[in-house]
Amino acid sequence: MEEILKKAKFKERIITFLKEPILYLIIIMIVIQGVVYSNIPKVGHTGDSQGYIDSYDKGSILQGYINDSRPPVYTYFIKVIKKIGGEENFESNVVLVQKILFIISAILFYYTLKLLVKNKIIVSCLTLIFGISPSIFVWNTFIITEAIVGIEMVFLAFITVKYLKQPSTIMASFMGIVVLTMILTKPALIYLLPIYILFIILRFILNKEERKKLYFAVGSIVICCVCLIIYCLQMKNLYGVFGITAVSYKNSAISAIYSGAYVDSENIQISDEIKELIGENPTSAKVYEVFDEIVAKHTYNEIKEFANSALKNSQKYKTFLLNRFINIGTENIGTSYANGEKNDKEYIYNYAYLGNLILPFTFGMMYIIILVSIIYLIWYLIKYKKINWICAFFTSTIFANIFTLIVGAPFEEQRLFFPSMCLVILYIGVIIDKIKLKEENLLNEKNVE
Repeated sequence: MEEILKKAKFKERIITFLKEPILYLIIIMIVIQGVVYSNIPKVGHTGDSQGYIDSYDKGSILQGYINDSRPPVYTYFIKVIKKIGGEENFESNVVLVQKILFIISAILFYYTLKLLVKNKIIVSCLTLIFGISPSIFVWNTFIITEAIVGIEMVFLAFITVKYLKQPSTIMASFMGIVVLTMILTKPALIYLLPIYILFIILRFILNKEERKKLYFAVGSIVICCVCLIIYCLQMKNLYGVFGITAVSYKNSAISAIYSGAYVDSENIQISDEIKELIGENPTSAKVYEVFDEIVAKHTYNEIKEFANSALKNSQKYKTFLLNRFINIGTENIGTSYANGEKNDKEYIYNYAYLGNLILPFTFGMMYIIILVSIIYLIWYLIKYKKINWICAFFTSTIFANIFTLIVGAPFEEQRLFFPSMCLVILYIGVIIDKIKLKEENLLNEKNVE
């Protein structure tokens, strides 16, 4: 009898699994991705790719060596795959692993949406959009950090939403560790650290019943902070710069050159040198060329001081930021290629169009969503005397990403926004579900009347 019950339960589980939409969504994703992958280069490179392949060849992080411009996570991800699969075709092996990890992240994305959205059709449609949008999955073919940053962000979203829905010590313990991993994958994600520190402090103050669980989150975020401080101290020891990379001044200097703010720098010598080299209406390539020439002639401290004084004193830079904020408003948030691939089979234009069609969201739309969300959060706080944590999570992370890409770097805003692509789709799901529920409630009220 016991054995019959076991078989019945097993059969029931199989039937339940077969009824789960994600199984069929994954099959559709694999087929569509396979068609796209077969029509694009098997392995893509950007200007940063070779740096990740070659970094840490001089030493091990366990022996105290760190690379001056490449954080360790993605580099060691490549090295592990190379160690297991061998030198031959290791780039193809890296791409294959990235593709597999993306499918796993799509499953995690689906279950994150299920925690947020009650409507199964919305969950299935948005998961499919996530899995078949070229502006998301084409990055899997590149030797670049974006290939795993997107996966890391899905995991961070899952543990955060899971914690908010059902607080647990396991989810709390993961927070700081995942944030640390993401920062040491892509330093631009440093904005996640203050967001999660504030999140934990506010939850600790406002949710007394959670405090025992939040001690694990506190411990996790402390570990994250300590590790980052030790890493930055070692960077200071090796390269004389306290930072996650020793080239943190680069974006500031490039912004000063491209915006024209260099003319207002207190370092007249560097300003005059740039004026002779730059010409009128410089392209991004020309700006990088000028920057390389300046770096060859001056020390790190000279360039850092030049950039800081230029950006601080220049009205041109403020105007540049405002214009950039306005100009990127019409651009789509995603891109289906990275630099250096424009001559390969003309695939860029086809899949960029498809990517925009599947995810037709511009930065201007993001501005509106963030503004409305902030107003909603204030209204919710006043009315209910509490924070809508789900809304706050998505609003703060997406806003911080947009702010960072506008202020932190003069080019490649779509690439810099890529980590938030999955968050946008998740948040769109939350918004649609709320609207749908409100409509259903209004309809029910009318029927009752």
